[in-house]
Amino acid sequence: MAAELHFSPPEIREPTLMENVLRSGLFFGAVFQLVCVWAITLPVPKCPETDWHSLGTRSGETVKKAKALLRKKAQKESKKNRAGLEREGPQDTRISWNASSEVAPKAAD
Repeated sequence: MAAELHFSPPEIREPTLMENVLRSGLFFGAVFQLVCVWAITLPVPKCPETDWHSLGTRSGETVKKAKALLRKKAQKESKKNRAGLEREGPQDTRISWNASSEVAPKAAD
């Protein structure tokens, strides 16, 4: 006579609150990582004012001319800013250390 073995399924306990928090945290962390990878792979235009559809129809020289105009405009603005600073007069921007190691502007001679 063979003895019958009674196999019962193992007892599975209910997950605790901390196990549920850990499981959901890992799930949302994985979803966040997938969103980050997706955001990196998406091509995003660098300049919001640029009309990317019309740039595809322009010739290479037209784009170069537009860039040159923008560069000249920026140079003119920087010249205006420099000229404005020169009219105000020289400013003493030197910094010296005093005995208490605090930063203080150097007194004008």
